[in-house]
Amino acid sequence: MYSNLNLSKYEKLLKSVGSLSKIYSTSDVPLVHSRFIEKLFIEASLNEVVDLTRSDVSFDCIENKNKGVGIKTFTSPKSSSNEKIAEFNNVSHSFEGLDEQQLSIAVSEARNNRIISDASELGVDVSKSYYHCLVRQSGNALIHEEPLELIDVKNLKLLKNKRNKYPFFTDGKSEYSFNPTKSTLFKKFDISKFFSSDKIEIPMIAED
Repeated sequence: MYSNLNLSKYEKLLKSVGSLSKIYSTSDVPLVHSRFIEKLFIEASLNEVVDLTRSDVSFDCIENKNKGVGIKTFTSPKSSSNEKIAEFNNVSHSFEGLDEQQLSIAVSEARNNRIISDASELGVDVSKSYYHCLVRQSGNALIHEEPLELIDVKNLKLLKNKRNKYPFFTDGKSEYSFNPTKSTLFKKFDISKFFSSDKIEIPMIAED
């Protein structure tokens, strides 16, 4: 596990909020807002934490002065999920007219440059940074954590994709996709790799 959490406190607060899901949803998957997970992580961390969740930077918080953390929550009935990790609305014009290979390189370089710039300004060591994810499933959730890394541009390869017109690619460590219409970069989070906790059962109170 990359983080240092008071897991008892984390699970207690998560269950308290997740148990109320039926008030808002008919799904068996706990409905927990991303803002709550950000605050939950910060509240349960045993490290010194600087909250950046309201800042437009690559990290949601900084641990122990130099460790950047990206905090996410998503549903994943299978072993993986493609999740948004960056938007490039301000520089989307620079991607126009590029073929898939050129686009994958340009987007990856833009992502890396943003992380490097933010890390330099905030004093973050990227090699120590990681993603903290709460993965929500039917009746439960689990914690998944993995490194928050720069994309290895030199090793980019396009992946075959018949379902969408935008590029899917890998750097040999992670898989990515880019939606030009929304100028959004997605990353595949594979919960079978790196660290994933045991499932946290979340009994939900019936709507009535």
